[in-house]
Amino acid sequence: ESYIKEMTALAERFLRLVAQAFDLPAETLLALLSEQHRLKLVHYKSTTEHEGGGKSQGVGPHKDSSGWMTFLLQASPPSVKGLQALNKAGQWIDIPAIPGTFVVNMGQAFEVVTNGVCKATTHRVLMSSPQDRYSVPFFQGVRKTLTKAEMGALWQHFEKIEEYGAESEEGMQIDSAFLRGRYDTWGESQLRTKIRSHQDVGRKHYAEVFDKYVNDDV
Repeated sequence: ESYIKEMTALAERFLRLVAQAFDLPAETLLALLSEQHRLKLVHYKSTTEHEGGGKSQGVGPHKDSSGWMTFLLQASPPSVKGLQALNKAGQWIDIPAIPGTFVVNMGQAFEVVTNGVCKATTHRVLMSSPQDRYSVPFFQGVRKTLTKAEMGALWQHFEKIEEYGAESEEGMQIDSAFLRGRYDTWGESQLRTKIRSHQDVGRKHYAEVFDKYVNDDV
C-alpha cells in the first residue's frame, strides 16, 4: 500500500509535466484519472524450469491498455534480460535492467487523448535466461466513464501539434478496441480486454457478453 501511494504521487507529477510539455495547464489531465490504479507482481520462470527447454513463456507484443503511464520496476539483476520495445523503424530493442530506475511506458490513453500524436509503447517479454525474472509494473489508470466525446477540446489542441514520426507496421496492428471506436467508454473497453486475456474467468463471470467481446474482431 505504501508503494502504491508513492507511485501514485510520482505518476501524477509526471502527468502534470506531460501536460505542460504539450502547452496545457498542469492540472488538465488529472480530471481524467481513475480513483484506482493497479500494481502487479510478475514472475517469469527461467528457461531451465520451462518444459521442453528453449524460451519460456513471456508476453507477446502489446500496448498497455490500463491507461496513462506504466512505471515498471525491473526487479531482477541486470544480467536477466527479456523486455523489448518496438521502435518506429519496426525493430525490437532490448531494454536493460538498470538498478535504481523505472521503465516508463506510455499507455493507450495517450493515443486517445492526444488524438494519435503520442503513441502508446509497443513492447514484449522474451525469456531466454537461466534465471527467473521478476518485474513490478504500476499502471496509472483512467476513469472508466471516459468517452471519446469528452476529448473534443483536447483534440483541437493536438491538431496544432505535428505528429513525431510514423508508427511501425507491427505497432499499428496491436489490438485496441477503444482507439478504433469500437466501444463508447474506457471502462467497457477495459472489461473487454480482461475477458479476452483471461477467458476462463470471463466465461464464468461475464457469460452474457463473453461471445461478444471474444469474437468482436472476426
